[in-house]
Amino acid sequence: DMRELLDHMFGTGLSPELTSALKVLAQEIPKLHRDIQDGLLKVLYMVLLHQQMKHPGAPKTSTSSLPSTPTPGPLPEADIGGITLALQTLGSFNFGAHPPLQLVQNCAEHYLTSEHRSVRMEAVRCCAALLVPNLLPPTIFSTPFVQFSAASAQVVGDVLGKLLTQGITDPDDEIRETVFMSLDERFDAHLAQADSLTTLFVAMHDGVFRIRELAMCIIGRLSNLNPAFVMPTLRKVLIQILTGLEYSGVGRNKEQSAKLLGHLIANAPKLVRPYQEPILKVLIPKLKEPDPNPSVVINIMAAIGELAQVAREDMRYCVDELCPIVMEMLQDSSSLAKREVALWTFGHLVENTGYVIEPYHKYPNLLDILFSFLKTEQTAGIRREVIRVLGLLGALDPYKNKQHHRSRRRSKMGTPVSKPMDKRSRQLQNTGSGESASELLVSMGSGTSLEDFYPSIAINALMRILKDQSLSQHHTMAIQALGFIFKSLGIKSVPYLPQVMPPFLSVIRSCDKNMREYLFKQLGQIISIIKQHARNYMPDVFIVIKEFWSPTSTIPIQNTIILLIEKIVVAM
Repeated sequence: DMRELLDHMFGTGLSPELTSALKVLAQEIPKLHRDIQDGLLKVLYMVLLHQQMKHPGAPKTSTSSLPSTPTPGPLPEADIGGITLALQTLGSFNFGAHPPLQLVQNCAEHYLTSEHRSVRMEAVRCCAALLVPNLLPPTIFSTPFVQFSAASAQVVGDVLGKLLTQGITDPDDEIRETVFMSLDERFDAHLAQADSLTTLFVAMHDGVFRIRELAMCIIGRLSNLNPAFVMPTLRKVLIQILTGLEYSGVGRNKEQSAKLLGHLIANAPKLVRPYQEPILKVLIPKLKEPDPNPSVVINIMAAIGELAQVAREDMRYCVDELCPIVMEMLQDSSSLAKREVALWTFGHLVENTGYVIEPYHKYPNLLDILFSFLKTEQTAGIRREVIRVLGLLGALDPYKNKQHHRSRRRSKMGTPVSKPMDKRSRQLQNTGSGESASELLVSMGSGTSLEDFYPSIAINALMRILKDQSLSQHHTMAIQALGFIFKSLGIKSVPYLPQVMPPFLSVIRSCDKNMREYLFKQLGQIISIIKQHARNYMPDVFIVIKEFWSPTSTIPIQNTIILLIEKIVVAM
């Protein structure tokens, strides 16, 4: 009989193996659950309270020779492991809708203040888990037919008060953090009481930032249940956060203030909505600082995304100011975190302000940026967010949009039109639009040979690097690779000139002066290879030469420019 087997199992004493076996038996054989629960409680009473279990309402007796409470003083080392295991078992076993509150109350009284860290940690987890079935509903209308006894409510309030006290007084920060992590939304009806809120406001000044974050999230949630008590203090906290973010000279303080502001916006939207304009007046200038701290920028951008969900269409007035900053962050190849938070924030701005279709016209490279996310990012969450943003922005004809971008790019770069290009040249010029290998192969046509295809792929990739200012440290290697390709192709490199020359000249203008001499040398080598085919680009080349030639220029750059002019004369 399984019941006889249970008696033998309980006789072996409490152990991890016994705990695991009892959990499996209670789950697989429901009719034994009551017997397992009673037997386990007897064992736990003996280990934790050193007394036999008494059912609620049982008459008091004085015949027991065992002490009614744990022996005061330091626990022996052998007892520490047993008590820790007993608390862990008590907190993890499924006692149904009626956990042993009397045992929980005694554990909170004797073990939350134990001098042993492991005992205190398990006592916190045990008490928080066993209070849940006896918690009040968030509102009186959520469970109208459930009755809660005054005795259980008193025990819950007493134990919860001890937990909150431990959360602000325990010397171990992990235990304090565990306390506040355990107090989720199910505890809100009790935490909204004035005594509990007073303790939570003390926790907002904890020395550990993670605990301050948790306290801010909890208090923000409670602002809906007890606004009269919470709102005045939270307004002061909001002013303190904005002041620290605006005037603090320490990057870490700004980062923490931005994080706390994000939590406050997400958890107390009714408080924040009237103050959206002052908040944005502080946040947006911080994004425009010349040398911002990346962590500060990321957290400020996340806070703006949260604010967009709260303010909704009221934020439409600042979209034109925010979007250029978001576009710049989306193209920051040096930081994945920046691109990710910018994408998330942009999605919320579009969704909550109704700013659709128009971004495609104001920022012509937006679609290319979003497609580049899909091509390069491997994280499923980022790819899913990109698809979501594309859906929010609305649909465009991809072919017409790409043709529009190409025409804008050619007119911006000043591509010469004096000499008509043949079909192959037009195909190769189109490779500068950031197409993938498969798209490029389709656009070049079925008659394209691999001899043309592979150089097109290489030059296409190098042009993307040259056009990306955030990859400026790689521009020298890209120019070197480009020169090697032209040298290898010889006269066959002529069709690639419309794609290569405008970015090449642009890099000469924007690069570091130490790199400019090398670029002029590479330009001379390219002109020596293509010879008279460079004639259409000579006006632009001499404009660049004129910009950097002066009597006060350094001798090396003057010599390099003279050699370049010599090669131009020979080529023409």
